[in-house]
Amino acid sequence: MNKNMILAVVLSVVVLYVWVEFFAPKPQLPPDQPTQDQSAAPQEKSDTVLTQGPDAASQAVPQAAKPVEGDLFRPGAIVATLQNPVQKGRLSGTAMELDYATDGGRLSALPVTGEKYRNKKLDMLMALKEGTYFLEMSSVFTAEPRYAVENATADAVNFRYEQEGITEFKTIRHAGDYLLTVSKKIVNNSAAPLAWRPALRYQSIHENADVFSSYGKRFEFLVKTTGEGMKEPSDREDLLKESQGKQVQWAGVNYGFFLYAVVAGEKEALTVDGTVDGKENRTILTVARDEFTIAPGQTAEAAFTVFIGPKEIRLLEQAGNDLRASASLGWFGFLAEPLLWVLNFFYDYVKNYGIAIILLTILVKLLLWPLSDASYKSMAKMKKLMPKVEELKKKFKEDKESLNKEIMLLYQKEGVNPLGGCLPILVQMPIYIALYSMLNNAVELYNAGFLPFWLVDLSEKDPFYILPVALGAFMFLQQKMTPSQMDSQQAKIMLYVMPVMFAGFMLFLPAGLNLYILANTLLGILQQWLVNKKYG
Repeated sequence: MNKNMILAVVLSVVVLYVWVEFFAPKPQLPPDQPTQDQSAAPQEKSDTVLTQGPDAASQAVPQAAKPVEGDLFRPGAIVATLQNPVQKGRLSGTAMELDYATDGGRLSALPVTGEKYRNKKLDMLMALKEGTYFLEMSSVFTAEPRYAVENATADAVNFRYEQEGITEFKTIRHAGDYLLTVSKKIVNNSAAPLAWRPALRYQSIHENADVFSSYGKRFEFLVKTTGEGMKEPSDREDLLKESQGKQVQWAGVNYGFFLYAVVAGEKEALTVDGTVDGKENRTILTVARDEFTIAPGQTAEAAFTVFIGPKEIRLLEQAGNDLRASASLGWFGFLAEPLLWVLNFFYDYVKNYGIAIILLTILVKLLLWPLSDASYKSMAKMKKLMPKVEELKKKFKEDKESLNKEIMLLYQKEGVNPLGGCLPILVQMPIYIALYSMLNNAVELYNAGFLPFWLVDLSEKDPFYILPVALGAFMFLQQKMTPSQMDSQQAKIMLYVMPVMFAGFMLFLPAGLNLYILANTLLGILQQWLVNKKYG
């Protein structure tokens, strides 16, 4: 990268950082008594199934979705009094295992067993807010009770709790790689009707750089509705705006390389609400279905499908309902996705993502070589004219208008375009931004090693800071080699300050990104040496 490229990149990074830290909308703290309402969009079909009991005179019908005050997660009115003994067990799977416990019918751990993630000792519940549990589903009781295990199979566990003629069944099923279904069946053999709104609540921490290699990322909402692109609401107001009155395909919490999402079936009605509380470091997402009343003698059922795992394209496409959109690669995704395809192509042959990044860098550099060469040539020509420009500055130091006119005439006479060094850089910038976004967000780099005992995970920072320090050193060398059109003071700043600033900024960014920029800088030095040799 030459001086203009470095300056453009640094300024872009600074602007983005300042925007995020000081001007971007901040998460809003929830009011003490929230009053904002939300209703579900009318749908043709719901996942709620109501079954008439043997002695019931009629079948219960779900109530029309009504405005919701505050949290959609509504506890029932009955206090669960039975204290069944806590039972624990495990469901095995190819991608992760499910450890369950009967108190609350919860999953106590989701250890990942897939080969790519095994040595990281990942638990998909590591982002769960302390004091909460997973999968938390609304109940006709004031809180989910201490169930008993009714039965367990290789891929599912069925819980049961019975009190005063009311039986609540809860089933958790391992539906595929990182896919779960949680369902409930309420049998009302009591003398009074029961109100129940099926809802699933997920309480996550809001920010923690040690969770899922999430440096620089906050755990905020994602929502996808029919006919619209994926949205990234930063607070409750935005979440309601992007989901209210729309066909929600899925809603979730983004963890950078990983995702929690509730996925709707075809033509199913989902209502979404949530809270981002930065002060308490908490993100809460609630997804609900229509509320209904279960009359005596009636049975009601409802189910939710949950994806919780890495944002691998194959897995997201298998989950369906356009969950693939969650693997966003930023504004220049249309460029980043082909670059990711090429990166994976190289990886298929070399089986090392570090080497694949270097090969991708070489390929991009070769493709952009003519544009870079044009920029270097223009700068070399401008350097040759600097003595004549300095003479004009002395001659017209009191007449700026004449000075500018004479400089432009000099450029015209010598066939030099003063913008010749900048325009090629502007053309290249979207590609470099796309590369940055791809290397910073692609889950392929998660736990992907390059060199043993040093770069064992390219999604993490360089543990010994070798790459960013080397980057600063080689950037200094490149600055020394690059022709300068600046005055001596500006030139010193570019020569000494910029490499240090850039290296400092890269200290805590992913090693894969550092590796790419270092490889690109070395190739830039080679190109600069060739240009200097040719044009002197």
